[in-house]
Amino acid sequence: MGQTLDWEICVVRIDVDEEPNGTGFFVAQGVALTCRHVIENETDLSIIWQGDRHTVTQVQIPNKDVDLALLSVNSPNHDWVFLDDDVTDFEQLKTFGFPKNYPQGDPLTLEFEGFTGGSLSLIKLKDGQVEPGYSGAPLVNARTKKVCGVVKSTRDEDYALGGRAVPVSLVWRLFPELKPTILEIPKNPFLPRSGRIDLPDQFFGREKELRSVFEILNSGSSVAIIGERQVGKSSFLKAIAHHSKSQLNQYRRPVYLDCQSLIDNADFYEELCLLMDIENTKASNLKRALRRSKQSFLLLLDDVEMLAEENFSFQIRSQLRALSLGHDAPFKLVVAASVNLDELFPDARGRVSPLQNICINEFLAGWEEKYVKHFVDKRLAATPIRFSERDIIEILLQTQGHPQKVMEACYQLYNRYKEDCLP
Repeated sequence: MGQTLDWEICVVRIDVDEEPNGTGFFVAQGVALTCRHVIENETDLSIIWQGDRHTVTQVQIPNKDVDLALLSVNSPNHDWVFLDDDVTDFEQLKTFGFPKNYPQGDPLTLEFEGFTGGSLSLIKLKDGQVEPGYSGAPLVNARTKKVCGVVKSTRDEDYALGGRAVPVSLVWRLFPELKPTILEIPKNPFLPRSGRIDLPDQFFGREKELRSVFEILNSGSSVAIIGERQVGKSSFLKAIAHHSKSQLNQYRRPVYLDCQSLIDNADFYEELCLLMDIENTKASNLKRALRRSKQSFLLLLDDVEMLAEENFSFQIRSQLRALSLGHDAPFKLVVAASVNLDELFPDARGRVSPLQNICINEFLAGWEEKYVKHFVDKRLAATPIRFSERDIIEILLQTQGHPQKVMEACYQLYNRYKEDCLP
């Protein structure tokens, strides 16, 4: 896992003899930061994180004049916070701790007033009631979304007079290993942001739909891929072409034709013949030309909606149907459209559209949550950046799992994290 902007998920409750004693927060894998006075001279220490208890295995207190301690804990993978000493006058600072009256946790907002004097200066806070139980809590700058200090003490337990906190500059002085090194952050892995995915290693998911398509094709039928615009139909056609050699029981040479680029009937036949490496021929001679080529094809027609335009005739679809019937037919079809084919081609004059009659529908919907999570993890694997569970939930709510929208949301979020990693 990695650093996160969602600092609240990194907060832990520190217990002594299984009784709440203060707060801490993850600053690295298996490492939590807190105040020295929360745990000093105590031996039976544990932390509560996301409802589970974890044992503290080591305590580091390198300087007894500074109220900081570093705890090593047995815990599963988790995110940890960004640390940053950037804070200016009157900025709003947020924290989350475990006061006596709210042992399950309570948020608190304060205002930065300045620094105290001396070599071990503290952050002075106002306009918030710091109570026992907040000691060791992360102090988060609302502007930078990073932790700028560690809550240390109150100015008055009974009134909202604020408190004091250890600044991050002192954290880094005591624990220099926590200061982030400036790394070169890799370029954004969430590409391409638009258009179809042609490279097999960039295609993701749709395993269930791919299995279904090849089951249909191997049964002798053709397929209609139905889904809303930009849901990934073009990329899916390319993936079918890529897997056809290994998945088809009877090999057919894949031919991808984007109907969006075609002008009329003559253009359709000329482009089709060019892609199949057969002589350019008219519609009436296509069957004979295919027979002479002694090849069979998996014809993938993208944006088949274009064939409903007035420049294209009913004849094209009738001929595609005729050339796709039977086990040894020259063609098996996979066509992509935004609506059912019988709705798309009303020119059948009361008859069922020829393509609808031979194509079994396979619907492409948005990605499920598990696919979005897997997609994000795979794309981020070679980077130091990680998205939190809350990030994933927000992406799902924002995009409803629509692949192109997921890609764009992830692209924008990665850039945000990348900017936060830079000095």
